[in-house]
Amino acid sequence: MEFLGFHILESCESGNWKPIKVGQSGHKFSDLFFADDLVLFSSATISAAHAIDEVLGKFCNASGQKVSLTKSRVLFSPNVSSPICQDIVKILNIRETTNLGKYLGIPISASAVRARDFDYLIDKVSSKLSSWKSRLLSLLGRTLLIQSVIEAIPAYVMQCTALPLKVCDTLDGLNRNFLWGSTAEKRKLYLVSWRKVTQPKKLGGLGLHLARARNTAAMAKLGVVYKKCLGSRTWGELKKGWPLFLRGSCWAIHNGLSTSPWHDNWMGSNSLRNLLVGPLSSSEDKLMRAWEFFLIVGPSTTSRASVPIWVRWTPPIPGWIKLNTDGSSNGNPGLAGGGGVICDHEGNWLRGFARHIGLASSVVAELWALRDGLSLVIDMDFLIVLIEIDAFIVVSFFSTNAPRHPCLSSLVDDYRYLLQRIPQNELKHVFREANKCADSLANLGRT
Repeated sequence: MEFLGFHILESCESGNWKPIKVGQSGHKFSDLFFADDLVLFSSATISAAHAIDEVLGKFCNASGQKVSLTKSRVLFSPNVSSPICQDIVKILNIRETTNLGKYLGIPISASAVRARDFDYLIDKVSSKLSSWKSRLLSLLGRTLLIQSVIEAIPAYVMQCTALPLKVCDTLDGLNRNFLWGSTAEKRKLYLVSWRKVTQPKKLGGLGLHLARARNTAAMAKLGVVYKKCLGSRTWGELKKGWPLFLRGSCWAIHNGLSTSPWHDNWMGSNSLRNLLVGPLSSSEDKLMRAWEFFLIVGPSTTSRASVPIWVRWTPPIPGWIKLNTDGSSNGNPGLAGGGGVICDHEGNWLRGFARHIGLASSVVAELWALRDGLSLVIDMDFLIVLIEIDAFIVVSFFSTNAPRHPCLSSLVDDYRYLLQRIPQNELKHVFREANKCADSLANLGRT
C-alpha cells in the first residue's frame, strides 16, 4: 500500500491526478486506505481517469494483485455531464453507481441524511425484539435485555452520525412497547411516562436511555476532537455535540496566560462573569486573579507573630506504617515528578519510589505521587498507615466539606477509592523540612 500511495502522490504532484477539496478552506485529498479497501478521489476529467488507470496498473504489475472490478464502483457528482461519465467508466472499466451502500455498518451517502437511510437499523432492532416473548419475561428481565442488547445495536452508528429525530423516536417507541408488553395486535397502557423511565436509577428511573440523548452524548465525545467544521457533512454532525461538551467541561488554569478569569468556565459550573450582576470593566482583571487565589487557598482569619519551631521527621507509633510522598514541578506547570518512601515504626526503609509525570502543575504532581504511594502500600498489604505530605492544599481537598475541584476530581476520586482499601489510615500535613526524603525522590523523578 505504501508503493501505491507513493505513485498516487507522484501523480498528484505532476498534475495528472487532481485531488478534490472539502469546502473552500478544506484540505485536498486523493485517497483513503483501510486494510485492502481503497477509496480514490479525483476531479471528473479524462486525463485524471487515465492517471488513475495508470497508477493502478503499475501497482498491480508490481504486487501481483488485481483490482476486483465486480466489487468496485464509480460515483459521480450530479454536476458531471453524462458523456464524461460514460468515457470515464470505459477508461476505468468499472461500473457506475449512485449509491455506495454501507461501509463498516455506516451508510455512505453524499447527500443529506434521510430517515429511510436508517431503516436497516430499525429492522435490526425489530427483528431482535420479535424473537423474544415479552409476556414470558418479568419487567426486570425486559429492562436488562433493553440495556444490554437493544441499546447496544445503534451505539456504533450513533458515534459518527446524527440520527434523524424520526429514527430516534422510532427506536424509543420499540423499546417502550417491549418494556410494557405492547404489540400491534394488543395495545397496553403505559404505566409511567417514558421520560421518567429513562431517568437514572438514583432519580427513580430504570436507567434506560433516550435515543436522542445518547446520540448527542456520543457526538459530543468526538466533537472535542473536531471542533472546527471543515465543510463536510460528517464534521457538521459531530459539531452538533459541541454545546453539550461545553456544558460539561471547564478550563484548567495552569499559568493563566490563555485563560480568561471572567469569561472562561474554570469553576466547573459557570463563568464568573455570568454569576456576577452589573457592568464590570476590564481593569478589574487583576482583581479576578487575586480572587482565584483566594478561592483555592482561602482567607487568613488570624495574624500572629512568627515563632520558630523544631521540625523533623518522626517514626510512627508501633504497629503503624508511615508513607511520605511529595510532588515537584519545575515551572508550575512544567516538567514534574513524584516520589515517596515507606518506613516502619523503627525508621527502617521498607520501600521507596520515584517517577516522571511529565508536564503538570505542582498540585497535580502531589496528587499523582500520593496515588502511587497508596497503590504501593496496598500492594504490600499494609493495613495501618499514616500518610504525610507537605502540600496543605492537597490535604484540604480531602476534608469532608471541601468543594469538589472540577479539574482534579478524577485523581481525588482515585485517592478516596484507594484509601477505602486501607482499614485504618490517617492523612496529615507536615512541613517540607520533615519530608526531605520524599522531596529528594520527587526531584529525582522530575529529571
